Amino acid sequence: MGSCTRKRSGRLLSELARQLHGVKGLAERRLYQCREFYRAYPLILQTVSAELQQAGLLNASKPFPTAASALASGPHALPGLAPELLLNRLSFSHFLELLALDRPVQRAFYEVQAVKTAGRCGS
Repeated sequence: MGSCTRKRSGRLLSELARQLHGVKGLAERRLYQCREFYRAYPLILQTVSAELQQAGLLNASKPFPTAASALASGPHALPGLAPELLLNRLSFSHFLELLALDRPVQRAFYEVQAVKTAGRCGS
């Protein structure tokens, strides 16, 4: 991402946070975390969008944009667990810890470990 785009994106998130002031859980820092979550897990958005469409809660003619999903399913796709499995086993707090990992292969390894231990005492 170029410097100009990064600045514009930062201003956009700052402005959005200002407009959402008072909405619990949507402070500027959380919006940045949500953006990083989407970038790291674009297929999860597709999974959730499909479930919302089936439940009649999302207009199928206007789905969420998933431009980043092309990267996740293209020739440079990285190994990972099925989005459904991750959503069913991990909390957003788990995802925040995983997002702190820089290398996607490292993140994939810890996804497996987190899913294996999810639900056990002390996890």
